[in-house]
Amino acid sequence: MKLIKTIKNFLFPVHCLGCNKKGDYLCPDCLNKITLISHNFCPKCLKISSNGRLCPNCKNSSFPVEKIIISLYYSNPLVAELIKKYKFFPFAYELAKPLGLLLSKAIKETNALSYLQKENFKIIPVPLTKKDKAKRGFNQTYELAKIVSQELNLPISENTIFKIKTTKPQVGLNAQQRKNNLKNAFQVKKNLNQENFLIIDDIITTGSTVYQVAKTLKNKGANQIWAAILAKG
Repeated sequence: MKLIKTIKNFLFPVHCLGCNKKGDYLCPDCLNKITLISHNFCPKCLKISSNGRLCPNCKNSSFPVEKIIISLYYSNPLVAELIKKYKFFPFAYELAKPLGLLLSKAIKETNALSYLQKENFKIIPVPLTKKDKAKRGFNQTYELAKIVSQELNLPISENTIFKIKTTKPQVGLNAQQRKNNLKNAFQVKKNLNQENFLIIDDIITTGSTVYQVAKTLKNKGANQIWAAILAKG
């Protein structure tokens, strides 16, 4: 593995996206300089909320996500560049660890970890279709979820939810178009027996993806559903 990395770094030199230091896409110094979001958001409207739960305007709606944790703003140029490289550059899966550590840190700072563990929450990474996964070479959200799982000692729920419909890229679509694009895109094949889940995704803009995943889980018997997102667009 080290030999492969050495050859890869020779052929495709890696530099820190924050300071241009050679060796990593995000060096430890730049990782430590990234500031987490200090406030919470409503899972439905994504406006600032006191505790990451439904705000007064949304609390009476039957929304499937009870609480959301968002670690970073995509408007931060370094964060945006890291996520772009992570999602679309073929060798940037190595960014999973530093990005996963940032997401894990955000979850820990909400003081919710003991509750997640006590209530036996299982991690659900937003799935890709088989075709999209083969094209990209990996599921970036699953790679994030593996780091979060290790850091928080929460299991990943394997083969629980599948993406069965190829969808257009969400970039450039308005809220209604995003919702329509993802309608019936996910499938759960078994009864979930009141299990609790923590959905992991890399970026949230309107919340359509998380909503559709959570709705699909709820319709098959899930109990509590939270979401943890790397960055807010």
